[in-house]
Amino acid sequence: MEHNQTSPSMTTKLILFFVLRTKGHIMKTQLVKFLYLADLYAIKWLGQQITDLEWVYYHHGPWEDDIQAELERMDGKEINQCSLPSGAVLIQIGSNVPSEDKLELPESMKLMLDNIRREWAGSGRENLENLLEYVY
Repeated sequence: MEHNQTSPSMTTKLILFFVLRTKGHIMKTQLVKFLYLADLYAIKWLGQQITDLEWVYYHHGPWEDDIQAELERMDGKEINQCSLPSGAVLIQIGSNVPSEDKLELPESMKLMLDNIRREWAGSGRENLENLLEYVY
């Protein structure tokens, strides 16, 4: 049986990986920086980015409009975006999120991504400020 469903982009896979690994406790700002760090680490270790994002420097560091478009496309399905009173946006696990093994990420990449998550995750203001300072 043939199906025409296209494989998710690497950006989509990384978004889902980080949302799953943080159990849906990741702020949008953190997620964007995690994606940037994934590309940065990949350049360091593999000699090239793992996403096709074209990063630009914006007010608070690296940004890419395609991330916002992808989050909006996924919202209410794979993820749920929840605006907090502070103005921050929490990215939570949606009802249609695939399991991590369906993302088909190489084990070496998962280790690299998990190192980013372990080093920079956390909801404390100090954690976020340290991450923003490091990335910027």
